[in-house]
Amino acid sequence: MACKMYEKFGKYWSEFSTFMAVAVVLDPRYKLQCVNWGYMRIYGHHSVEYELEFSKGKDALRGLYEAYESSHSSSSKAIPITNASDVANEACEDFMMDFDNVSMEQSSVEIKSEIDMYYEETLIP
Repeated sequence: MACKMYEKFGKYWSEFSTFMAVAVVLDPRYKLQCVNWGYMRIYGHHSVEYELEFSKGKDALRGLYEAYESSHSSSSKAIPITNASDVANEACEDFMMDFDNVSMEQSSVEIKSEIDMYYEETLIP
């Protein structure tokens, strides 16, 4: 009977653990550290199962974030130009964007997404 229960638990856990991991990561008290700790407790330190489950959770969260980001960034529309000052402002913005692009190419600073910055923030007690 215990073996059958363990099999059923394994089936439901494998389907639900990624969902729970995403929920825990979104809690600023726990984030990835708690998921990392939990998977190490369950699967053992750096076992194949640990690596697989941890990466599944991170990939699921990254996919959710990218879907959210793309749905919100595509909703912005360009405003039509109506007078000469708008043309000057647009030219200035184009110049600054070009400068930003060049400076980013020359810079070795890594650009981080909001989700990566969230991961690096300290935990809230």
